[in-house]
Amino acid sequence: MDTDGYPDEQELARIQAWPAEDFRGLMEFVYSLWQYKDLRWGWTQGMEYRYQLSTGGWSGNESIIGALQLNVMFWLMCWVSSRRGGHYEFKVPITSSIHAARQAPAAAAVSPRVYYGPKDGL
Repeated sequence: MDTDGYPDEQELARIQAWPAEDFRGLMEFVYSLWQYKDLRWGWTQGMEYRYQLSTGGWSGNESIIGALQLNVMFWLMCWVSSRRGGHYEFKVPITSSIHAARQAPAAAAVSPRVYYGPKDGL
């Protein structure tokens, strides 16, 4: 972080390259850089951590969001919504690992409400 509290290029690069096996760690790192933390940050709900981040219009926080967007796996797996005014919501599974994410479709296929391919005899 620079003397004005802005994330430096190395910190932003670290966010972009953060491994998918540790999205909780990524959010802890983001928390250490985030300005205006007084808004709701992270809480658990069921089998996930939910995060609501508001940039407050501060360009340093906007840079962090930009770095999160460039971490493609994080954005695909954890981004829930964005809305006008710099508000973002993310869900991180309590077990945020590639292995757990790969197991989810197999477990979901057992559910009668989920259909993943052609059924025999149709």
